[in-house]
Amino acid sequence: MNKYRRKIEYVKEEPETSWSVLEQIARGGAQKMLKLALENEVEEYIQKHSDEVDRDGKRIVVKNGSMPKRDIVTGMGPIAITQPRLDCKVKL
Repeated sequence: MNKYRRKIEYVKEEPETSWSVLEQIARGGAQKMLKLALENEVEEYIQKHSDEVDRDGKRIVVKNGSMPKRDIVTGMGPIAITQPRLDCKVKL
């Protein structure tokens, strides 16, 4: 019984060690693609609203760091991403 318990604990602690090199490359590429897609979407949105300012002359839409890291479930398993954060102030 202990023999099986150890095997289950090992798999839970380090699941990445069981992936093949090809799977690791594919997951890394998917992670980079998602990151770039999110960053491009944010930059495009900021550019679209770059001429909008409030009464004080400050831009209404600005970048504000990033959201906490989260997992997106894919066919290859969960992929950790960090989503850029936007600050959209309301016009006064």
